[in-house]
Amino acid sequence: MGSPGSQKAGEYIKDVFSEYGLEPVNKYSGYSQPFEIKVRHLNNYSRLSIGSKIFKLKWSFIPMYFSAEGEMSGISCFAKFGLNIDDYKGCRGKIASVLYGGEDKNKESEKNELIFKKIEVAQESGAKGLIIITNSVNAIYNDLTTFPEFIPPAYLKRWQSQHPSMSDTLLEIKTTSTISRLKMPSISMPVVMAILDGESSMEGLSVNIKVKFKVIINDLAPNYTDYEP
Repeated sequence: MGSPGSQKAGEYIKDVFSEYGLEPVNKYSGYSQPFEIKVRHLNNYSRLSIGSKIFKLKWSFIPMYFSAEGEMSGISCFAKFGLNIDDYKGCRGKIASVLYGGEDKNKESEKNELIFKKIEVAQESGAKGLIIITNSVNAIYNDLTTFPEFIPPAYLKRWQSQHPSMSDTLLEIKTTSTISRLKMPSISMPVVMAILDGESSMEGLSVNIKVKFKVIINDLAPNYTDYEP
């Protein structure tokens, strides 16, 4: 698995280790050690309904990659941008909906940082679920909603043109590594992003959220024997 460049790099590192007399941890597998990576995949059992509107997974709503799993039903409350505890007045025990981003025009990376702030404050307020709402289709394609089955089309196209020989497993590692590097709060409630107009009408509606993932463990042995040019 990997590109010709990564193959050469691996062989070079092994040669340097050998030259300096470093002993492999496992004499049977040598310097190359197998490892596992756990990747969350979307599950078709995830769902969202608000009032009479049923949202379609990957089209009009998407769970956040780091969301807690579970099913939650309740009444909605609207908490504006959801960055201050006062925004969540009356939201205790309810499913809060907040606007994506902040009052200022934020960069995409800043908007993602604000999502964590919204989650922290929502949990502090006693809300039992969080819906981040946007009227932009493009907004649901971001680093925090990237799954192997849900990759921004522009990103996927660029990856395939730059790394035509790399496997799907490496793409999964790439698309989930951003999540693993982020400093996230402890999240105990379902968090989803939904495309919706008329956010001011998000008060007092019946809401059902279900978030369920498939966790797939990929066994990776970095000996490059499965590389196909």
